[in-house]
Amino acid sequence: MNRRNFTLAALSSAVVLAGCDTDQKPSRTATVLNNGEVQRALQNLSSAIASLQGETERFESEDWKDVVPEVQGAAENVQSAFLALRQSLGAA
Repeated sequence: MNRRNFTLAALSSAVVLAGCDTDQKPSRTATVLNNGEVQRALQNLSSAIASLQGETERFESEDWKDVVPEVQGAAENVQSAFLALRQSLGAA
């Protein structure tokens, strides 16, 4: 497994584990199909993931010392987008 795949798998696992709180349930009124806030949050999360993937690809051609800070920032953006999605679903 190359570094990029490992990094993406590790970050994906962290995001999934962060959302595994069994005490929290989404609001009964929140629906993915009819809620613009949820749709925007999903789009923001998708964009943050794409940005993180782009940053990790830089490991293949650039010095890791230059890439790590950008990957850390992108990972923080993924976490923020995930928390915003949880909030829009009423699970935060």
